Amino acid sequence: MVEVWLPYGRTEVAVNIPDENFIGEIAPKPLPAVSDLGLTVGNALSDSLGAPKLGDIARGKTRAAVAIDQGPDLTFTTQVLSTVLNELNLAGVSLRESKVILARGLLSSPNDTIPVTGGLDPSQIIIHDPESENLAAVGETKLGTRVAINQAFASSDLKILVGYSIPSGLYGFSGVLNVVLPGICGSHGSSRSWSSFDDPQVKLGAVEGNPIRADMLEAARLVGVDFAVNGVPDREGRMAYCFAGDMERVDKESLEKCREVFQTHVEKHPSIVITSAGGHPFDRSLQTASMCIAGASTTVRRDGTVIAACECSEGAGSREFVEWGSTLTHTDNPSRELKRKFRLEGHQALQVVEAAERGRVVLVSVLPDYYSSGTFRLKTSRTVNDALKSSLTALGKGSKVATIPYGTLTAPFTESRSE
Repeated sequence: MVEVWLPYGRTEVAVNIPDENFIGEIAPKPLPAVSDLGLTVGNALSDSLGAPKLGDIARGKTRAAVAIDQGPDLTFTTQVLSTVLNELNLAGVSLRESKVILARGLLSSPNDTIPVTGGLDPSQIIIHDPESENLAAVGETKLGTRVAINQAFASSDLKILVGYSIPSGLYGFSGVLNVVLPGICGSHGSSRSWSSFDDPQVKLGAVEGNPIRADMLEAARLVGVDFAVNGVPDREGRMAYCFAGDMERVDKESLEKCREVFQTHVEKHPSIVITSAGGHPFDRSLQTASMCIAGASTTVRRDGTVIAACECSEGAGSREFVEWGSTLTHTDNPSRELKRKFRLEGHQALQVVEAAERGRVVLVSVLPDYYSSGTFRLKTSRTVNDALKSSLTALGKGSKVATIPYGTLTAPFTESRSE
């Protein structure tokens, strides 16, 4: 037997896999921990990519706007913000006139707020409202997306983005581009971009040919960003790399690092995939674990089984996510339903619903069956070992098993899918 430990909430769970069944682990590259996060961020700002240093850009400016897409590591976000604000202060930018905008994008409910830092007053931190009518129009993309952004960001004379990069089922990989679209854009008029969510090139880890990512880049160019900072985490969600400077150079360097760290080639589709979102905060709800389930479902062979060890200590997720789950499981064409009014919660729910349609998905969690079995039609099991035992019985004792211990931060790819 091979004993494999999987992150589960703030702890771990073990699964015992017969030697003859286990074909290995699918996981991001392990990275050494960053010993001094402040030094890492400071060095990135000093080694500005394709642009003058932030302090030089900031001289003569009066008010700045920093748009932030919060990543899995709030320590990183807080450190970047503190460092950026200090640079702005030294350059003579009025912090009292500056704003920090939390990029909410297409989420109906805002993310957790960041701690007030760098001498900012709480009133200077704005949670972007994508439904606001008070937005600034900056242009239209070739795809027809009308780009209207947060008024405070548009009216500033120094525009800064702070993002993070992890695998994404929509963008290939997230980063500074999605801080603009959808981050600080309005939901009105942007449906053209999201209507491409079912394009074959819109998938986990896909960048080239991805129409949504191309639209995001064009939208970000329309805004006129002066400086960008982006982090790439290790497989446990702690920031390992930081890039700063010109927005497109930062995006390019971040993408190269993402491919190096997160993409994993799968030669043969196993019959059973045992996955974990990577523990807290990635598995705090079914909603936050949705991408891990989606990634595993495209890795397992057709009609195979995904066993997802995701604690879901905070429940199913937002009210909107649950409502979308209920809607999509009771319609003949879930994708068409989501096209009518795209929401990120809807896409997250669709990932779970489609995974359950592709094959058997067994959830090991503390989530009540009302949500897992009732709303999303997932199978449930008390333990991972019980789920594996029943799966081997159903699929055959010789079925091959692979594990994905950090599912949220893994982008598996293959040339073809086994029938």
